[in-house]
Amino acid sequence: MKAWTQRQQRSGDTTSPASLNDELRSAASQIATLGRDELPIQCVSDANLVSGALMDTWASALWPGVSGSEGEQQAVRDSGVQTRMWEAVTFQASIGGWQDAGGAVTLSGFKGGQLFVEWSGNGYVNNLFADTLHTFDPGVPRYLNLRILIDGVLLVERRGTSYHDHWRIFGTAAFPPGDLTMQLQWRINEPGPDDATVIASTSYHILQAHLYSMKYLAIGRWR
Repeated sequence: MKAWTQRQQRSGDTTSPASLNDELRSAASQIATLGRDELPIQCVSDANLVSGALMDTWASALWPGVSGSEGEQQAVRDSGVQTRMWEAVTFQASIGGWQDAGGAVTLSGFKGGQLFVEWSGNGYVNNLFADTLHTFDPGVPRYLNLRILIDGVLLVERRGTSYHDHWRIFGTAAFPPGDLTMQLQWRINEPGPDDATVIASTSYHILQAHLYSMKYLAIGRWR
């Protein structure tokens, strides 16, 4: 309980002019620092909260939403492949390393707290030359490596699919308030000594990897 110590009687039955303000400030600070279990019943409910007061979500349909190639990665798109193939990753067009699947996504209005992000899609990796004469790790397939960055900080990184399959990665962490920048990135293995890069009879580039049907979901929780 509050001990009333500020407003003490002085000589001549007078009090300090600041004593009442001291008591009011002390009481206000007590109310502002109540825990959840100390708040009045129904103090926090859907009826008296604005949208986004406790949490917010950011979600996509097919992402990136580039017309004609919705949901497909946009970092590397080689048109020198056969017409029945995706315009996607080849060793001729890829610069290696981590690539953004699409443009950076801004999570506007993040109020500080826990952030959960999920990214999913389908992936293809060419494994025809995973086991060859001069391959240093024969029989080990190539994988589509995936990661999520928030403001340049790694949220989650996983070894994704190999060959042709569906994938889904997710992670969660606490972040300070303010708009956040989310990057969804992929990376494939570098070419080996025996990898074929073109179809000899036509000189078409050989497709090495692709991501498509991608979507993301982000949930921020403030309390």
